[in-house]
Formats: sequence, structure tokens, C-alpha cells
Amino acid sequence: MVKKFMVAVLVTMFCLMAAVAAPAPAAAETVADALDGLVEYYEDNKPELDNWEEIVGLGRAGVIDRFDLSEWQVELDGSATSYAATILALDAAGEDPQNYIDQEGNVIKLVDQLEAKQQPDGGFGGSINNTAYAVLALEKVGGSYRAKDAFDYIVRQQKSDGGFSISGTSGDPDTTGLTMMALADLTVDESVYGSVYGVDYLRDAQLPSGGYASFGSENTESIAFVIRGLLACGEDITTWNKGDNNIVHAMFNFRLADGSFAHYSGGPSDDIATRQALMALADLKKSHASFIVGEGGSGGGDPGVSGIKVRVEGARDTLASGEVEVDGTALDALKALVGESSVLFNSWGMVSSILGESENRGASMYWLYYVVRDGEVDPVSLNTGSGGYNVVPGDEVVFYIGAYDSDGNDKTFIPVIDISPSNPTVGQTLTINVNGMYFDWDEKDFGTASVDPVTIDFNGEQYETYYGQVQIPLAAAGTFQLSIHKQHPDGYPELVRSSRQITVGEAVNKQVKVRVEGTAGRLASGTVEVGGTALDALKALVNDDISESGGFINSIKGEGSAVVNSAGSTYWLYYVLSDGVIDDHSLNVGSGGYNVKSGDEAVFYNGLWSDTLLTVLNMQPVNPKAGNQVTIKVKTILNGSLIEQAVSDIKLVINGQEQRVTSGQPISFTAAEGSLNIRAEKYDPLGYPNIVPAEVSLDVTPQGSSGGNGGDTITVNVLVRGENREQLYSGAVEITDNEDRNPMYALKQTPLSVVTRYNDRYVYSIEGITEDSSSTAGWKYKVNGVAPATLSAKDYRLEGGDEVEWFWALDADDTGSGAQGSVVPQELEADEQTRELVAEELSKLLELLPGLAPVLEELFNRVELAAYNVVVLDSDHPMTDDDRAKWQEWLEQNRVRVSRSVDPAGDSEITDTQSNDNEISLSLPGGSLDSQTTIEIYELTGTDDTIPASHRQVSSVYDFGPDGLTFNNPVILRIKIAGFAGAWENLILAWYDAANDCWVPVPSVIDPANGEISGLVTHFTKFTVLAREKQPISFANVGNGSYDWARQEIQYLAFKGIISDTGAGNFEPQRPVTRGEFVIMLAKAMGIEAVPGGGGQPSFTDLQPDNEDYDIMQAAYAAGLVRGYEDGTLRADGQITREQIAALVTRALDLKPVATEPAFADREQVSAWAKESVIAVEESGLLRGFPDGSFKPAMLTDRAQSAVLIYRILSLK
Repeated sequence: MVKKFMVAVLVTMFCLMAAVAAPAPAAAETVADALDGLVEYYEDNKPELDNWEEIVGLGRAGVIDRFDLSEWQVELDGSATSYAATILALDAAGEDPQNYIDQEGNVIKLVDQLEAKQQPDGGFGGSINNTAYAVLALEKVGGSYRAKDAFDYIVRQQKSDGGFSISGTSGDPDTTGLTMMALADLTVDESVYGSVYGVDYLRDAQLPSGGYASFGSENTESIAFVIRGLLACGEDITTWNKGDNNIVHAMFNFRLADGSFAHYSGGPSDDIATRQALMALADLKKSHASFIVGEGGSGGGDPGVSGIKVRVEGARDTLASGEVEVDGTALDALKALVGESSVLFNSWGMVSSILGESENRGASMYWLYYVVRDGEVDPVSLNTGSGGYNVVPGDEVVFYIGAYDSDGNDKTFIPVIDISPSNPTVGQTLTINVNGMYFDWDEKDFGTASVDPVTIDFNGEQYETYYGQVQIPLAAAGTFQLSIHKQHPDGYPELVRSSRQITVGEAVNKQVKVRVEGTAGRLASGTVEVGGTALDALKALVNDDISESGGFINSIKGEGSAVVNSAGSTYWLYYVLSDGVIDDHSLNVGSGGYNVKSGDEAVFYNGLWSDTLLTVLNMQPVNPKAGNQVTIKVKTILNGSLIEQAVSDIKLVINGQEQRVTSGQPISFTAAEGSLNIRAEKYDPLGYPNIVPAEVSLDVTPQGSSGGNGGDTITVNVLVRGENREQLYSGAVEITDNEDRNPMYALKQTPLSVVTRYNDRYVYSIEGITEDSSSTAGWKYKVNGVAPATLSAKDYRLEGGDEVEWFWALDADDTGSGAQGSVVPQELEADEQTRELVAEELSKLLELLPGLAPVLEELFNRVELAAYNVVVLDSDHPMTDDDRAKWQEWLEQNRVRVSRSVDPAGDSEITDTQSNDNEISLSLPGGSLDSQTTIEIYELTGTDDTIPASHRQVSSVYDFGPDGLTFNNPVILRIKIAGFAGAWENLILAWYDAANDCWVPVPSVIDPANGEISGLVTHFTKFTVLAREKQPISFANVGNGSYDWARQEIQYLAFKGIISDTGAGNFEPQRPVTRGEFVIMLAKAMGIEAVPGGGGQPSFTDLQPDNEDYDIMQAAYAAGLVRGYEDGTLRADGQITREQIAALVTRALDLKPVATEPAFADREQVSAWAKESVIAVEESGLLRGFPDGSFKPAMLTDRAQSAVLIYRILSLK
């Protein structure tokens, strides 16, 4: 699932204050400085986030609004960690994880689903990481779960050395740090602080460098996890030293020149290491913002050594600015800057004059102030006098003259300014966005306001914002003063003045691809070197052969706009591909304001904004060798929304060979040595492009060649074994590039389907065999028979002749030795004649049951209550006990993992093995699907889904995806249950209804000869096979011709505990229901629980504590469900009329009538107090009239009718 966010608000708080000091030298770099630098790294190198940890880290840094989250893909694989990660990321992005809307528009309550994953032992399944992340997520969003049980579970996992790990007998710093964060959230008793938290273990595990190692190697991630865990436990990080080496400095030993972090010393930039450092720095800044991290910093320094910045902004000028050191209030900081005698106060004790500039109360202009703390305006400062607000090192205090209108609303706004790029160079365009900010006291939150036009002074030139933005071409290098202000003619500032210095570096040329596509074909293409914008790159390509006005391109190489009949006219538009992905920032800024980077491709096209789709041509592998299988996919995307939209009949030309394709459809071919030129295009007969043409051109080199990248060629042998140790691949692989000499790269050179995560450091699946999220099972590797303990597959350097084996590991300790499973019993052949009978019976069931629905249409259609539509075939050749035992052994060892693309046109059968016999088979007739779909089937080793007490689980639970997929016609699902022993007629195939937490029966046919059950399936969810061991609740005088019309509703209420028998197994359906019986049924249906002891004095004079229904009646009265009579009695044993029932139901459901008068023929007989209730229940459909048009308000209701009414109420809920 992919969740897309369009980040619209650009809020950067560094310009809320005036002149910012130039960057500190390395020796004085603080945690706050380092975090700012890392944020800039992300802005420059990864403005589009695609990982949940990046989102959480930048959210904690308070800058998430600067980033685009549209590339983030939500991956809910069933594990608690995947749900926890999504919850934390959504929360950091300002979204509600309880109302997550997936790509299909479904609302998913992620918090509820994560809470439901808690196991009886208190954990959340799988490794300890699942539980730790679940705790962090649920505590963050205020989830409801068994916190004490979770704590006890985590403590039970502690190793003998005091640490925590996902396997083995000793602790691991990464897992220990993560666990400490979870335990801190659970507020462990301080008496067990050292031992339980893992602090003692971490003291012992700290390396002489101050850092930490995992799998034998010191690395960024381990140090970052420990820092975060220690901070969560309240540890003073400045005391965590080994000799002179502090833990924070140890992490910075892995920082690279570009600001990112390496995984290990001397290694390249690493995504995982960088985002773990990001989260550690974000946590550090909260308590240690001024801690020195640069070279030469002392590990145990006072975190509060920096000063407090103070700025004084008068009505028209900056009066003073500087940095002071005080231990006191904002007012003390002001006095320290300007001198105590320069600050005067009015009779109310408020500042009235600073440096001789006084307030003007007649013009509603006053001295005000605010404080910027951790990059954000602290709202507390806006509601606290400057003499009562205590400042801390790193704060910035801004005193300013501000104005109010007659209603007390702000007329002077705090500036919110965003400047990009953060490190500009000559030739680029400096983009400045300005908005005003104020505090809304009603909403208790900040609001923004447009303050156009704002005056911006830069390098002696003045500019004015338009729609909140100014773009300034940078023509010279140097350091320039930037000032932002807006003055009202009445003399007050509309925006608090802000200024800073901007350093512009020398021009840095970048190699950029440029392509110009006209209405009928390519006009120009090539690679240019420019130091500025996309427009500069275009001009360099076409030698300035363009016409432009008002910031818009009118023509390129003589081609201008073209009138396209009713579709409108074409215009010159553009977008930029960065790392093969459309940068949506290029869609929101003119080409003269988009600063290009090396490797970008700028595409200019003459098309229609809405009807010409943007195009991306994806190719794997990116740099193929001769003989490689190459896969091409054309992606067509709507301008603006960036939503993919399928386009058919696209002309795809590969080295002159033309074919017609549909976007999104993969096309494969074998690469031949030489030039490879690919182009995708489609033009409309009206004279405009339906899609922006896309191109790829490169040279395919021979296998074994260096491809121009240098390095010797080596050959390694690769073996891949699956879950049952079956061989998936065996062969030799050539590796050329030095940096790619690793087992991960070798695996990806095989023809197998491989999915990796975390920057190729972790294999998620091979050939559809995906990690087991409920345990520690997954993919591991060995080299020359040894599983390296210290290096990931990306970091291990291979040598020529190495033997690389990838294998499915049952758990984290599995080393890949020995047999893992048995083969399919080849001597057992399926009885195909019996299978044909199964198909015939299923066809008959389909004719009898045409209304199969993918939703639970009635609450009583659940396996505990429903009558099974099951056919059991007779067999002349039942399965022998020996065969059953063989199959049972194989089923226990086999693990279903299937991923297969299905063509909607033809018939398809999807199975989990290549043989005629298998554990799972899904048969889809042609036309069942509307489009090409990848079907996924996963056998779950454990499930949180409730199995009813009346049934026994016979098979595993199988999860079918895409979840919620519906079929145009029912398809046939067959599951092997050869090991079952018992009465076949008690078996049922069932699907899981998550909304109601129940299993719903599927019309099925059972084949004892083959040990199989087959059913008609209309949609995808989880499926399993259940055996009924306890018959549904029944009453002697309901059913078998007696009150059959109410039997299922009565059974359901009995199942839910809302009703019970009246003695001797009878229900007495014909007897009029009493007032007390109906109140009890209604109260239970509404979820009202009895309070032991009744919760106080009796509410009715005829209801005493010794009455068996006293507690529930008291609770119903307390909930406002029942009121009683004027004399104070309840009259529980009395009979109840239809209008009285109407009143009770209306009160319980808070129904409101639309009509003003009942529409019944006997409306005059309805009591005045009951009229609105009668109208409301009739309008809701709960109580209807009789065929003669009457309501019969005084008629009594029998117990069967009452049960049906209560069932309808439950159905409404």
C-alpha cells in the first residue's frame, strides 16, 4: 500500500529571529548545529522521504513540513513492527493512525489492529523487537493495551549478562537500546533501573572508543540505538565516557564529509546509519542542544555553555542584537544586552520603552516579545510576561513593537521564512517564501496569514514577494545581507523584521540531461554542463533559441503553442527526473527557479497540462550486460496529483523494433551487446502528445567487461535454497565493479526475483518466499560454508572463486546445515475423477446460492451459528492411514509462500508447488479479474485472529492478497487437509471478517479420497478450515416449524449472552415480553454492564438489592435507558406496549424524528409522550406498521418479536 502526502506548508523557523551567527568552527560544533547540518543533508540529497525512520527522525527534529512524503510506501506485512512503524511515521507526519486511508480508500484503524496483536504472554509475537516497537507506538499515540503484561514479557527476555537480543544467550547493544526506550515508556520502578533497563550491561559493553559494536564491528547504528535508550532512561549522556572518549563523539567518528554517516569505519555513506544518527541527534537536542560534538570537544562538558541570543526590533529599525549569558528570565536577557537603564516600564509593570523607543498606546502599538526555543516559537512565551519566562542556553529572545486592531487581533505577525537552497552557488536561483504567523487563542495553536507584498533587501537590491515568494538569480559569490520586513503606512510593522547573512559559493557546474519534446516529436536532446537552473540547462542545449515573457516559455526552436480544437491549446511545460523519479518540486516552480543537480534530466514538452501525462521509463537492471534479461515498464502519471493512470496503445521502440504496450505492463527482452535505445511515445490525432515521450540510451557491454567503471572481473558461484532446502538457483556469476563485490550484488545478478530493503542491506524475499514476520525466520547467507557474524551481505567483500549460498533460516540461530523439510510424497497421486465430482457439486452450490457476498450481511452468518452449506462426497477409495500420515508430515513441514501475476483474460490455477498435488490451489476462470493482478498467498505460522471455542482449527491460516480484492465471479479455493481425523460433515472452509472479529462459512465440498476441501470464494482475506465440536445454542420450542422466522436472531442473541432460556431449554417465544426482560435485553445490546452492588441506593421503589436483576437494572437507570413511572416504580414484571418499546429504543439510540406527525392510520391512539418515538423507530426501520396501515401502540410484543427487534438494533450498531 502506498500512502501519499502532499506537503504544502513550508515552515522553517530559523528566520523567525534576526541575524544568525555564521556557522561555528568545527571545534565548537554543537548537537543543535549537527542536527541542522544533517537536516540540510536530507534537504539536498533526499527531499522525498521513503522510509518510516526518516519521517520519524525529521518529525522529531521539527522539520517534517520541509519534506515530500509521497514516495513513502506503507508496508503492512502482518508483523507488529510494521504496524508500529506506520503508526509512528503517520503520527510524526501529523496524520491520524486510527484513520489511515489506504490507496483503495479503505479506512484502517492501525492502533486498534496493533493492540489486537498482543499475545496472552504480553508480547506481540515474533522477536522482542516486535514488542518493543509496539510499546513505543502505542505509548506515543495513547493506545489501550496490557502495558504491565508487555513489561513483564520484555523483562523475561533479558539475557544473563543484563542485555537484550533477538536470539542467542548474550545481549546486543542495538536491541538493548531499543528495549530501554520501550521500558522507559512503561515507567519501570527505579529500584530495578540499572539491572532491568540494561544500563549495567551497556557500561560493560562500551568500547575504548566510547562506541558500541554489533556482530563484532563498531558501527553508527549500535551507538545511535544506545544513545536513544540512555536518553529515554534519563541518563546524563555527557558522563558516558571510556577514558576521554564520549559516546556521542564516537558516533561522529562515522560522519562523512557530506554530513551523512557510514555504517562502519572507512565505509561509504549508508542510509540506515544516517537515519539512525538522525533520530539520535533529534533526541539529543531536547536535552543536550549545546553539547560540543566537533573535534576537540570534551566529553563531559556542561550542556549549557552557549549563550542566549537577543534581538530588539523597533517600529522601523533593528535597535540592538547580540548574545548574552544570563541565568534568569527573558527580561534579564534584554537588560544584559541593552543595559538596565535602557528599559523602562509603565504603571502595570510592562515594558514601555527600550533604548528610547516608547510604545504608542493611542495607536495600539506596544512592546511585545517571543522566544524561539529548539527552532520553534514557544507559545508559553506569548502568554507569560518577560520577567516570568525563564530562558535556557540556546534560546533566542525577540522584543518588538507590535500592533493590535480594535478587537485585539494581531496586526504585526511573526515571520515564517523558508530559504532554498541552503548552500547556494553562483548561477542558482535563491527562492524565499514568506508567511506571517500568529497565535490563535481560541484554537490554542498557531495560524498563518498571507502578508504579501513583503519587502526583501538582498545585496543592495529590493524585491517584493508575489504569492509569498521571491526568486533571486545569484550572479556573484560572496556573503550578502538579507533583510525581510513590511511596514504599514500607519507606522507599525506588519511583520517583525528579520535579517541574516547569505553566503553564495562559487559556481559549481553540473552535468544535466535535457530533452525537448514538441507536439509531434523530439526537437532536441543532449547533456549540458550548467551551474544554475533547468532554464539555464535548456538555453545551453538550444543555444538560447527560445522565446519567453513574464516567466513563461512561449516557444523553443520556433515551435510555440498549438490550438487543439475543443481540448484547448498546448503550452510549454517541464518537469525534472531526479534519480529516475519525477521531482514534484519541479511541477510547482518555474524552470528558472529550479536548481538542477548532477544527474538530473530536465524534460521540456509542448502539451496539455491535464491531458498530457508525465512519463517515466523504468528499466531493470539499470546497467545491463550482454545476455542479461532486461525488464522495461512505462509509468504514466497525472500532472499535479502524481497518480499513476494506465494508458494503452503506447508505442515502445527498442533498437528500432516497435511494439504496442500498456503502461504499467512489464516487457522483458535479452540485452545484446552494443547500443540500446528505447523510446516510449503516444500522440493524439488532434495534434498533441497523450504522454510525454520517455527515452533511455546506453551502451550494453559484454559479460566480464568493466563497462567503463574500472576494476577486475571475478567469478563466484551462487547457490540459493528455499524453505525446504530445495534448490532455487545454482550457477556462476561475474562481478566487475570493485564496490559491488558482495553477496547481495551476486544474488541480484541471478534471474531470481529478489526484493531487498534498507539500502540493499537486508533481503526481504526471494522468489516470493518472504520473511516470516511472526518469528525470526528469514534469509541468510554463507560464504565458503561460513555464515559471517560481523558483516551484512552488502559489506562482505568477495574474492574470485568464492562459494556464496543464500538459504532460508528457520530462526536467527539457523546456520543452514541439515535437512529443513521433506519433499512432496511423489508416490501419492490425486484422484482426478473425484476432483471432477467436486467441481460439479460446486457448480450446483453456486446455482443454489447466487447471492454470495464478500461482506457479513447478517450477524448470525458466522461459523458458531450458521447452518453449513457443505457437500461430503462418497468415496470408494478413501485415503489410507499410511497416506494420511505421510501427507500430514509433509503439510507440517511445507510453508506456503506464493506470489504470481495473473492475466485476467485466461483461466489460471495458482498452486504452492509444481506437482499435481499441493497444499493450496486457487482456480480463477477467465474474466474473474479486470486487470493484471499479482496474487499473493502466505501461510501464517501464528495468528491473532480468534478461533471460536465451539470449533477446532484444522488447517493453517492462509492470508490472501491483495487484501480485499473482489472477483467478478466466484473462484475455487482448495486446501489440503489430509491429516484430518473425524466426521467430515463437521468441517467448513471459513473466511475471516476483521470488522466483526468472526469467521464466516464458505459453501464447500469435501473430498475425503484426496483429503481436500474446496469452496467458492468471492474476495480475498484470511481463510482457514475449522471443525465444529460443539453444536449451536438451540431452544426446544424454536425451530422445526416453530418460530422459524426468528430462529437465527434468537440463536445469535443467546450466543452473545443477551438472552437465555426460561427453563427446561425453552425460550417461550409466544409469551409477551415483560418490561424488565426488554430493558435487560436492550441494556446488554447497548453494552451497558451491570455494576456489582448496584452502585448506590435503589433507583426504583419496587427494585431491591436481593432481586437477581438488580445490578443491571441499576446500570440501565444510570445510563438513562429507563426512567420508571411517576410513583417511583419500575414494574419490571409488567407487560410492555409497542409505544413504550418505541420510547425505550429511541432513548437508547438517540433517534431524532424527521416528520412531525405519525403516518399511521391509528396515530390518534398514540400517546402524546410517545409520538416522536413512534415516528423515529418507524423511520429507522426498527419498528414498522401493520398491513392495515396501523401501528397498534397499545399492543403487547412477544419474546420472539422482541428478540428480532434487539437483533436489528445490533445490526445498526
